[in-house]
Amino acid sequence: VAVPLGQGMTGKASSSLNVSGNLDASNAGGATNAVNVSSTVYDAQGNAVPITLTFTKSAAPTTNTWQIAASTTATGVTINPTVSNLVFNGQGKVATGGTGTLQLVLAGGATTPQSVTLDMSAMTQLTASSDLNSNTDGASAGSGECRGLWTVGRSGRGRGASSLDATAMSGAGACC
Repeated sequence: VAVPLGQGMTGKASSSLNVSGNLDASNAGGATNAVNVSSTVYDAQGNAVPITLTFTKSAAPTTNTWQIAASTTATGVTINPTVSNLVFNGQGKVATGGTGTLQLVLAGGATTPQSVTLDMSAMTQLTASSDLNSNTDGASAGSGECRGLWTVGRSGRGRGASSLDATAMSGAGACC
């Protein structure tokens, strides 16, 4: 990876969203006991798109099954999810489901539709408090300027020198 002198940071569209953590096996189920995880994905222009995934446990006898819904508060953005129910086995590990796609129909000139792969295969359902985390591979655009050149080789080690005008940064990310 090389970052040229004087180049501002561009956004990186999210292509994946990973959710991990635990859903409480003793959850009574139904909409009033739903569990939410909030996340942010990014479009190709670096615009943040807030996403909420809602996990709703099905009523007995399918007590190891959770339905998943996706929503956003972003103006003009629609999410078309293709996500199957998340089903856990008797040991609290994902048995079926655990993957899907969020198709984002975007506003504001970004490339649309944008496909975000959803991976929930690391989740568990154990008798402990629900606690979910998420991360994405996207990034916001920044107006900071990279003043130097860094090269990162296959070993992952970087070479070069730079300075970053941190006061001009408007987005998250790292320079060089």
